[in-house]
Amino acid sequence: MLPKVSNEYTSIGCNRFPQVAAWGKDGTVAFVAHNYVALYYPEDLECRGIISTLAGHKDRVNCVDFIYRGDELNQKNIAIISGSADKTARVWKLTKDNKWVNSAILESHGGSVNTLGVTRAKSIIVDKDLIITGSADGVIKVWERSICDDVQDSVKCLQTINLERKYPMALALSYLPESKIPILACGGTDKRILLYVQKDGLFIPSLKLQGHENWIRSLSFATNTESNSTTTSSASDSTIQEQYKLKDGDLLLASASQDKYVRLWRVSYNGEVSGSLDSEDITNRKSKEQKSLKELLENLSDDT
Repeated sequence: MLPKVSNEYTSIGCNRFPQVAAWGKDGTVAFVAHNYVALYYPEDLECRGIISTLAGHKDRVNCVDFIYRGDELNQKNIAIISGSADKTARVWKLTKDNKWVNSAILESHGGSVNTLGVTRAKSIIVDKDLIITGSADGVIKVWERSICDDVQDSVKCLQTINLERKYPMALALSYLPESKIPILACGGTDKRILLYVQKDGLFIPSLKLQGHENWIRSLSFATNTESNSTTTSSASDSTIQEQYKLKDGDLLLASASQDKYVRLWRVSYNGEVSGSLDSEDITNRKSKEQKSLKELLENLSDDT
């Protein structure tokens, strides 16, 4: 009788970079290993280890992330994006035959792609995905991805942002509170966080956040929900002024730096509040704040 041979477990080493792993909504973990993107399920009852490796990059892979779509808790990861020292980023997706394919290649950078930004928001209902790539050439590129068929996507470069001798180390993408207006955060070697807001299809500089004392290596957006707001308010000191309390829909940005600190930044409507407010007052104030925000965006100029 011939002996039976079976693969019980597969492993591979992870590259040593800050943005080398991502955890998808379905439990899949993607991480970069040499020139590949490796996939595995940590909750696999059979503990098989690596279940697939995505091959295509011609040099070391530096970063990886999942692309999400869906409404609130029904969001799903629909694709994977990876950036490499071969100066490209690649989109990977699962076909109906349950096979991973390289559906698109993003190429026009002059240096290694070191960081990626994909939309993270409470709800992501879109037909086209925004993807941001940051490279060692000191350039940020904004891409639009559209699904063509089961195995192919189309990508188009919408904008190139030159950081002028500064290097992007971290990117994050979301929507401004109570809107579908994209906001982009970039952290890099100048120790500041650059915020861009999209207007007429282009991201324009809006604000610079200072505080970190070394390179910024990681950024992440999250939306504060009503349940979190209630918990925070009940646990906080009652003497805290109303404008400093987290509200439902506030956008939070976490930044991590080589200065050993993580900072939390809040993006919210700037409205003064005095005394108690009833539900009608809150609704009226929210409407005015939304109008004020739209007017601010309309008045933003290219040299802001």
